Amino acid sequence: IFPMPKKITPCLLYAKDAAKAARYYVSIFKDSRIYSSDSMSTRFRIGGTDFIAINGLASKFTWNISFMIECKD
Repeated sequence: IFPMPKKITPCLLYAKDAAKAARYYVSIFKDSRIYSSDSMSTRFRIGGTDFIAINGLASKFTWNISFMIECKD
């Protein structure tokens, strides 16, 4: 039996513009930042959770992720 990983990082796949998407997410959430970015991937953090956005090939399969954001109001 393998030990459970200490951390799971959500991975967002884009046909292109992963860095642009990461910059958008970071711009609208407080306490967020981009750690690294290159032509293939961007690593960033929002609210204490790390993410990676990756530029990949377009696919017939739909790659989705949803966010639930709890707000005071």
